[in-house]
Amino acid sequence: MEGLFDGLVATFTFTIALSFIPASIITFSVKERENHVKHMHLVSGVSLLSYWISNFFMDFIKSLIPAIIGIIMM
Repeated sequence: MEGLFDGLVATFTFTIALSFIPASIITFSVKERENHVKHMHLVSGVSLLSYWISNFFMDFIKSLIPAIIGIIMM
């Protein structure tokens, strides 16, 4: 019974920790829209494809690092 309780606490803690990743990505997107970062990049000559690919890879890395740490902790 004690092992079940420890497992539930660990699962709850892990779930709460992983929920902060999308929150940080959303916060960055809101600030980006507020400051018109995409427009500044496009005016500076950055192509739309490279802008979105770089954003995708940064979001992927932000998610990958905690996921790897979580797997190692398990």
